[in-house]
Amino acid sequence: MIMESTGQAARDAAMEQVEAAAQPEWKEAALDAIYTTARHRADFIVDDVWQNFHGNDSTRDKRAIGPLMRVAQREGWITPTDKFRPSFITHHHATPRRVWESRILA
Repeated sequence: MIMESTGQAARDAAMEQVEAAAQPEWKEAALDAIYTTARHRADFIVDDVWQNFHGNDSTRDKRAIGPLMRVAQREGWITPTDKFRPSFITHHHATPRRVWESRILA
């Protein structure tokens, strides 16, 4: 149990760090992309969000999208499922990605 909570704390700290390092304009564009994706897809993985990203690709670490997915969850736009799909981005080598469910599908 100690290792699990330590791992969760490390994950949370890393997520805070990458989010803090991202430019505000990039974060705004990423949230717009998440919202757009949730308005048009019943479920999706983060790879689908990148297809709707239209901002300046100016963040050092694209993992900053993770904390923003949590923001979208708190806003009630999306909810995580217990499903995973392989990434379709070539350099991610089909890494499993969480499937998110839209709560605002138009």
